[in-house]
Amino acid sequence: MKVIDLLNKMANGEEVPRKFMVDEDTLYIGEDEFIEYANGERIEWFIYPSWLNEEVEIIEEDKKIKRLSFGDISGNPKRATENDIIDKINEIIDKINEENK
Repeated sequence: MKVIDLLNKMANGEEVPRKFMVDEDTLYIGEDEFIEYANGERIEWFIYPSWLNEEVEIIEEDKKIKRLSFGDISGNPKRATENDIIDKINEIIDKINEENK
């Protein structure tokens, strides 16, 4: 999807992603439907007409990393396997890498 398509969807009241990247800048659609930089500065699209045909990279909504559970529903203790720990560490690494793009 291009920036112009995103703006058209917003103008038509269609659902759009809340967080995305354009030209390596992370942008958000705020509560008041204005598009802003990560620092809260609003975007005035007429200043960036070259962006209108740029591709939008949609960034997945932030999701919480689930904590490891060491017990089953009945309360019986369960040991985490090496795979559980490796999977959780990899999930944390992926989350950190996404935030540092």
